[in-house]
Amino acid sequence: MDGVWLQAVLTRLAPFPWDARRSLHHGNAVEEPAAAVRAGAAAWGERLSLPERAARLPGDFLRHEAEPKGVQEGEFAALCTSAPEVRDYLAAAVESICRAVPGLGGFFTITGSENLTNCWSHGGGGACPRCGKRAPAESIRTQRELLRRHPAGGNGQTLIVWDWGWHDDWVESIIARFHGRRGS
Repeated sequence: MDGVWLQAVLTRLAPFPWDARRSLHHGNAVEEPAAAVRAGAAAWGERLSLPERAARLPGDFLRHEAEPKGVQEGEFAALCTSAPEVRDYLAAAVESICRAVPGLGGFFTITGSENLTNCWSHGGGGACPRCGKRAPAESIRTQRELLRRHPAGGNGQTLIVWDWGWHDDWVESIIARFHGRRGS
């Protein structure tokens, strides 16, 4: 075994600007992965990876915060990664976690999972007034870039982007954008 993956929700590990109650005990919550990193480093010299996962926010939660709200599915809504304040939040959350967990191996992101991690997570990004103007590949690349280029970068963290849940016709374009090409 050369790594450990712990499930994580960003709103529980870093300050959440739209509702401080969701991240009230983030200092305590981030201690669990920090302890795992310390134990792993002592035992095997390995690193821990946290999956990036935005909270599944109740749709009415963002009723008064129209800017960060993206696609809504049933009772849940995504934070829209096309909104500047959401991009700022994601970058600040990743920086906060990396500073609180020295030795963190990185992040494992599933942008097309059962969770609404972005407006295109389940293919419905066209319903978002911002993301509907962007290709799915561009939206997913934005989310990846926010995690990859966080201010605490350069400390050896790795970002793993899993393609589980991507629509087959998006894959080539997403990968091309990861490598700085426009793709199809």
